[in-house]
Amino acid sequence: MCKEFAAFARAEGLTDIDALIDAAIPFFTGKLDETLRKICTISPPDPIINMYLLLAGYAPKDPAIPYKIFVIWDRPKPPKIEYNQVTHIFTLPRRMGLEFTLNAQVKENFPMAKVVATVKSYMEKLAAQDESIGPPFHYLTVTDQGVQKV
Repeated sequence: MCKEFAAFARAEGLTDIDALIDAAIPFFTGKLDETLRKICTISPPDPIINMYLLLAGYAPKDPAIPYKIFVIWDRPKPPKIEYNQVTHIFTLPRRMGLEFTLNAQVKENFPMAKVVATVKSYMEKLAAQDESIGPPFHYLTVTDQGVQKV
């Protein structure tokens, strides 16, 4: 679905994050319905799919909040797809303690390498304690240089 959305966005010339989120919700609603119909032909679908998508990008027209991250998720009942804009710090799975620590580091202008090291350390410890959480972990930053894997 994500690759199809990327192709759709390129074809439509959508580059601004605000335009992308406006297009993403109807796009993923249709794709989720299509996917569930296909699954129904094979076996009864799980009523809770737990799809999470992150849409992050740069909004040059919005200098107050130029970097935006949206989490998009599915619901068993309409509306099938919802989204929320998250703060500049967001973890998935949500870990409020980690988010609090990272927000404090950002406010104190910690170097990005230190912030990333904190995240990696926390997630490794969490994975060791909870077998439902584990690799692969993907760490990203969003800046005016684009989305970067770290």
